[in-house]
Amino acid sequence: MSETDLAGSVWGMLGGGDVRRILLDLDVLDADGEEIGYVVDTWPLDGGGEPELVLVAVGVKFPQSRYLPLRDAEVLDDGLHVPYTLFEIEEAPAADDKRWGDPGGVARAYWDAHGLD
Repeated sequence: MSETDLAGSVWGMLGGGDVRRILLDLDVLDADGEEIGYVVDTWPLDGGGEPELVLVAVGVKFPQSRYLPLRDAEVLDDGLHVPYTLFEIEEAPAADDKRWGDPGGVARAYWDAHGLD
């Protein structure tokens, strides 16, 4: 099977830690199919539950970390495809910005508020 929808039944049968291991280090491709970075972690970070977000290192020379929702993402042969443009991803709050609280929670609120999740 070359295509797996993260909301599909295959993911439902796996534990959160299993999903995390599958996602780590996957290349991430934006809505245009361009490679924008790679998965460095999942959120929640404990791996005990179903991941809601992936932490993505965006860029090559000076990567910036951003959390992206997994809800509409798909794992294909070439990596994790997300339905967001590079511009939308770069405009999201930086993962290391702790001014407003837990970065994962802030990112979830950002994507919910912008109707992008």
